[in-house]
This record gives sequence, structure tokens and C-alpha cells, in this order.
Amino acid sequence: LSFVCAGLCASVQQLDMPVNVKALHWNILGGKTLAASKFFGHAAPTLTGSASGISKNFVWGPQQHANDKPAMLDWEQRSKLMFQILSESKADILTFVEMENYEDFEAALGQQGYNGKYLKRPGSRTDGTALFWRENLFELMSSEDVLLSEKTGRVALLCRLKLKNESVGESGAHDLTLVGTHLHWDANTPQQIAEASFLKDHLSQEIAKSPKVPVLLGGDMNTEKGGPSFAELCKNDMQPMEVGDSVSWTNWIPETAYWTKQWGAETAGWAWKEPKKVIIDHFLMYPATGALSMTQPVTPVFRTPDGSIASEKDLSEMVPLTGNDALVPKEEQPDWKDSFKQGGSEAEAWLPLRKTETPEVGIPNKENPSDHLPIIAHLQLTPASSS
Repeated sequence: LSFVCAGLCASVQQLDMPVNVKALHWNILGGKTLAASKFFGHAAPTLTGSASGISKNFVWGPQQHANDKPAMLDWEQRSKLMFQILSESKADILTFVEMENYEDFEAALGQQGYNGKYLKRPGSRTDGTALFWRENLFELMSSEDVLLSEKTGRVALLCRLKLKNESVGESGAHDLTLVGTHLHWDANTPQQIAEASFLKDHLSQEIAKSPKVPVLLGGDMNTEKGGPSFAELCKNDMQPMEVGDSVSWTNWIPETAYWTKQWGAETAGWAWKEPKKVIIDHFLMYPATGALSMTQPVTPVFRTPDGSIASEKDLSEMVPLTGNDALVPKEEQPDWKDSFKQGGSEAEAWLPLRKTETPEVGIPNKENPSDHLPIIAHLQLTPASSS
């Protein structure tokens, strides 16, 4: 009798063992359309010290060089690198925003054993939110499309996943609500706070209906942890997931030479904008009394020129040069000018030249195909015990 009891107890303990889950979130900078529509000021020809119009790593915005499409913005090149990074991540759960070309991801990730769901933003917008999960680990129980704002077309996608029985035993299945979203770009406006508040209220309803089901939210919140919209998201028992102590950014806008008329200035000319490094991509979770927990801090994935993954120490030590340190003094510049069409009129201006020996920093670049780094969270999902 004691032998039989011991066997039964061991079986139940096996069913109750937590399952390790790796989650990845990534703002992928769109696909064939969205990336080419963005203005990467740091990709100006000024950053190469030549008048070629194309930087080594970056792309000058299509407003200035509509016919210049270097390989960095070529979707086949970008997607090939993205799928390589995703494969190397070995993540079980993927959340994407600024997702275009969903069919490409569905096909490529399907070959790696993922199932997915996509929610396009309404109207003429070309991007949306996508969620993927390993089909041998989870199955989809239900999904919900949430419109956060008719004005901005911002959305959230919710998928109720069930841990498959074969992963933990017949009686050990547990649900997980997976959420992906992308809030309004400006953290200093009531619009972003309103979107965060709407999502918070919706998740509060979900938690009230199923308090034992954990929630994992991954998104580009376009705000740092100290922002009011981030605080709004945390009002419903959602907890921000810690990042490594030395991680200082997920989005890096390097030093930027920009044409002042581009931003509505009355006078035309070149100005220099200081670099900006921020953490605006986040994971938050509702742990449901221990059903979901972190096993280590959230980390970004940054690929170095040799293809390896940079460490947190490497990231923290990457300090971009300021404008004055990176520029060739005006008196030393060669006597050349370049013309740009701005608002239907042509203007000539001195282009500030960057020192050729200065390394180019910032993303996107040849090794990192988006203007955001993917972030990875290591989690444990505790199955519900059998009776």
C-alpha cells in the first residue's frame, strides 16, 4: 500500500512541476511599406562624410531620396535577418507590433512549429499586432480584438492559450492570457494615457472574470516606466517585469542631422539633434497568485557586427558621441553643397559632415533590422494541480 501511495504522490508532483517559457516581444518596423515611410534622420548622407546620399548602415528617408533603396530597407534582406534572430531566440511565445506582411511570418514561423493570430489596425493603416506560440506547447482557446482608440486606430490583441496536456500530464493544463499592443507614439499627450486607461480597464475585466488565469502583456508602450500611461497600466494588479540592471535602452535614436523645415521651422537649414536612448518596450504580467513568475530579468537582443549577441555590459557601455564630437569642424569641410527638395521648393545648405573614423551607431543597421531591439523574458508557468 505504501508503495502504491508513493507512486501516486510522485505522479501528482510531476503534474505540478512548473514549465519554463521564454517570451519575446519585438516592434519589427513594419515590412514592405512602413519601414520605407519613416524618416531616419540619422541616416542622412551627412553621417558618412560623403555626398553619396546613402550611409553605410542606415537609410536616408524617402522624402529626400525616393529612388534610393539600400539593402537595409529591402524586405527580403530584413525578413531573412529577422527570422534568423527569431530562430536563434528559441522563444515559445512571440508578440509583434508594427506587423506588416503577416503572411510571411505565418509561413516562416509555421515551419518552425508556431501558430499565430493577427489583428490589423483599422482603416488605411498597413500594420497591426501579431501573437505566435509554439503549437506543441500551447493551443488557442479563444481570441479577442480590442480597439483602444478610433482616433489613432491603436489596438490590442488578446489570445487565451491553454498549456497542452502532453506538456505536463493529462490533468495539469493551465491557461494563459497573452496580450500584444502598441500605444500612441507621444508619451506627453492625453491620447496615450487614454489608450493605456482603456486597456487597463479591459484587462481588469478579464482578471475579474478569471482571477486564477495569469496575463502576459508585451508591447511597445512608447513610454518609460516613469510615465503616466505606464503607471495607468499597473493599476489593475499588472506588474512590470524587471530588466537587467545595466540595460539602458531598447530604442536608440542616434545623433541626428535634420532639415529644420521638416519639423515646421520657419527657416530652412540643418540642425543637430542629440542622441536618445530609452526603454519603451515592456513586458507586464498579472501573476495570478504565483501561476506566472519570472526566472531572470528581461534582456534585449542586440547583434554586434560579428553576428554575436551583445551582453548587457556591452550595451551599457555603448555611449554615442555627441554632435560636436562627431562632426568635422566647418572650417575643415570641403567646399561642396547638396540640394534637397523641401515642400516643393529647392534649398541649398551646408551639410554637416561626420568624421569618417567615427563608428556609426544606432538602429536599424546591418545586424539589427528594426529601430527597436527585441526583448526576451524568462518565465515559469505553474500548471493547475490535479485533485
